Parts: sequence; C-alpha cells; structure tokens
Amino acid sequence: MSKRCLSSAMLKFAIAIMTLILLISFSFISSGAYAQEKISILIPEDPTFHDLDSYLDIPVVMVNNTDINVGGFDFLIQYDTGAVELLDVNLGPVDHCNWALIGHRPEIPGVEKIYAASGPNPLGCDFSYSTDTLFYLQFHIKPDTANECLTFPLRFYWVQCADGHVINTVGDSVYISDSVYDPYIGDFIQQDDTFPTIHGLPDSCANIPGGNKIKLVDFYNGVINVACIDEIDDIGDINLNGIPYEIADYVLFQSYYIYGPDIFNIDLQMQLGATDCNKDSTYPTVRDLIFMYRVIIGDISPYPKLGDDGNELIQPTALFVQDTLAQEVHLVFPDSLSAIHLIFEGEIVPDYSGPEGIAYNYDGIVTRLLLNPGFSGTDSAVYQGLFFTYTGDGIIDSADVSDWEMRDIASEVGVIGELICGDANSDGLVNISDAVYIANYVFIGGNPPFPLESGNVNCDGAVNISDAVWIINYVFIGGNDPCDADGDGIPDC
Repeated sequence: MSKRCLSSAMLKFAIAIMTLILLISFSFISSGAYAQEKISILIPEDPTFHDLDSYLDIPVVMVNNTDINVGGFDFLIQYDTGAVELLDVNLGPVDHCNWALIGHRPEIPGVEKIYAASGPNPLGCDFSYSTDTLFYLQFHIKPDTANECLTFPLRFYWVQCADGHVINTVGDSVYISDSVYDPYIGDFIQQDDTFPTIHGLPDSCANIPGGNKIKLVDFYNGVINVACIDEIDDIGDINLNGIPYEIADYVLFQSYYIYGPDIFNIDLQMQLGATDCNKDSTYPTVRDLIFMYRVIIGDISPYPKLGDDGNELIQPTALFVQDTLAQEVHLVFPDSLSAIHLIFEGEIVPDYSGPEGIAYNYDGIVTRLLLNPGFSGTDSAVYQGLFFTYTGDGIIDSADVSDWEMRDIASEVGVIGELICGDANSDGLVNISDAVYIANYVFIGGNPPFPLESGNVNCDGAVNISDAVWIINYVFIGGNDPCDADGDGIPDC
C-alpha cells in the first residue's frame, strides 16, 4: 500500500514538474521568443510611412534559440519597386564583427542580396542564444497619392539553391528554411516550389554538394504600411489651434493624465487622435507624451521611423509594487523611466523627492499621478527602487510608462501588506504563476520577486529554481507551505 501511495505522489510530482516546464516554455514565447531550438529571421509587420516622399529604416532581426554560433548569412529580400525605393542597406549593427566578407547588391530589380561570411580569423561576435538586429533596410516612399492607405509585402526570396541560408562559424553546416510566414497572406506559405519563389528553399536543393543542410530556419516576412495621409493632419495639435507641437499642446497633454479626458473639452475624439504623436495607432500613451516632449526640445523629428528605437522583440516589464503597511511605492525595472502615469483607486498624497516632482489630482474616485520631464533641464529619470512614499488609503490600479527611447514597455502593478512568502509576483496569492515568475527571473532575466525574500520559499537564503519547484510541490501535491522548511507549520524564514 505504501508503494502505491509513493507512486501516486511521484506521478503528481512529475506532472507538476512538466507543468512548470510547459509554463516556462509558454513564458519564453509570450515574452517575444520565437520557435524553440530554431533560428528565426524576421522583418517586423508594423513599419509605417506616415508621409509621402519620406524615409523609413526597417530592421531585419535574427532570433537564435540554439547554441549554434552563426558565422554567416545570405538572404534575398523582395520589395515593391512601384511604391518604394531601397536607398541603402545599413549593416552597421554587425559591421564590427570581423567578417571576412560583408555587403549587399541588387540581385534583380526589386530584389536585394545581403550577405556576410566569417573567414579564418575568429568572428568578433557570438550570436548563439541571442536576439540581434543584422541590418536595416533604408526605404523611400514615392510621392504618389495612389500609395496612401495601402500595405505592400516585404518578403524573403529564393532564385537559386545558395539563397536564404545561415551557416555556422566552422562552415560545415548550412541551415536552410524550415518555414516561411507571410503576414500579407496571413499564413505559413512554405511549400516545395520551383525557382524563383517566395515559398522557401525547394526540396531539390537538399542533395546538392556544399555542407550538411539542416532545415532549421523560420523566415518571417514583413510588410510596409502607408498611412492615410489626410487622417493624421492634426497629430501633435492637441489644442486644435492649427499649430502642432507647441508647449501649450504639451501642457494640455499633461493635464489629460492628471485630470482625465474631461480636460479635452474642444472636440474629445479629435483631441485624443491628435495625441498619437508616435503614430503607432495606440493612443494616448505616455510614449506619445515623451515623443511630443522630444519634438518640442528639438531632439527628434515629428515624423517617426523604425530604427534602433522600439524594435525589441522581448518586451520589458515595469512592475510597480505598493506596500500598504510602509505606505511606499517601489519600481522594479532594470533601466530608467522618463515618464510614469499611475492611477489609484481612492485618495493618496505622494511625497516624492525627485527634481521635477509629481503632479497628482484626486477627483473623488481615483487619484491620477504623473511624472514627466519639464523644461528646467533637470534629469527626471526614475530608477529601480523606492519611487515615493505617500499618505492616504488609495490602492494602485494601473500604470503606463515610457523610457527616453519610447520602447513598448509593459506595465504591471501589485499590492503587498505583510510579506507573503511565495507571492513572488506580488498579486496577494501563492500559486503556479509565482513559480513561473521565479523561473523567468532565474532563466531569462525577468524581474526579481518583490521583496526578494518573498521568493526564498525554501529558506536557503537564495532565490533559484528550487524555490519554483517548492511552490509546485505546495500547489499540486500538498507539500510544505512556503517558508515552512521543516514542515512544523511555523515559518522558518
């Protein structure tokens, strides 16, 4: 009988561990990683020209989820010559890697060849288990109104067996297309075909000489969007006086975050639409506020483009944790933030010692709080740690943030009172999500538990994968409570 009970417990434990592994895998995917144990080459789906006769840099990115150290690549990329001109290919992101050969050239009209290869000397970059921008395609949209409101495909292309591959630094293996996804069609389009083709390398190429050929590369095509130009004439003109990007527009935009949408009392919908300063069709956001500020001080052009900013595949997360006992709000984020908007259910009065101060307002239901750069020339950046203290009994409800580069940063909020051992994600509960949170922290550099002691569930003084396993045991098979190392029902740490 005891043997049967042991088997049942072991089975539950095995199921629990497999569940954790699956959840960690899903977490990798949701945080921006592509297919596991493969190499993905991708073009983003959201590059948009917001004006005719303008320019746009479009990145081509490699997501390498293998231990293969890439030693070269050769791609053909097809574009619509009727709509755009390819002015150049900027290989700057990898130009420093000591390639023996690197460059680009037209292959046929509307198709550009981009290539790099290592030589006898060691390559100066390690591309294993990494996400890297390989190059930027620099396009010009033609001044033809017929292009407005349209989307044009931007695709990988094959005209011979040597096209569309990645090689390792040893040079004994060639990694070829396993799948091709096309957002213009909305489906995977990999199929056996004849040259020229957009459907991946034909099967007939598998047996030709030239190294071990392995289907390991997923290609993700992109698109080029052209906005409806007439629809964005009021961008940046929030007070609708016909002059965009004035200080008065910025002040009114700030007031929206402090006092709510009632402050837009001229034409609510038009004023809301005018806040889409970065023209990503999501508005208003704090990223738009920072964009407007940078335009006003002359730091950037009012015409956004894709480039080094805003193209991260793994979305960072800013976590705000409210400690209701200490009456403190903490930020958990590895970098700095330039603007922060928080909403609390109920009333609080913040006490913040930063140079720019915090603007806030309680409307009888919620407290809105905004920190953003002013024009005094002082640094308003906020870093990880204690953000501010407060008085009052409001509870944090939501957050919106931006850094100086206006990246797409996810925001999460949590509330703690007395420390709950095992509540790594500060949601007030101990469950499987805490195990996943710890696993993300340990394996992929996710945010740490806050406070850190909440993740030390086995009382060994460190937060590691054994703490995630402890929570799995607790949740699935009735293991000891978090922080009850000896099982006597009394917390030991």
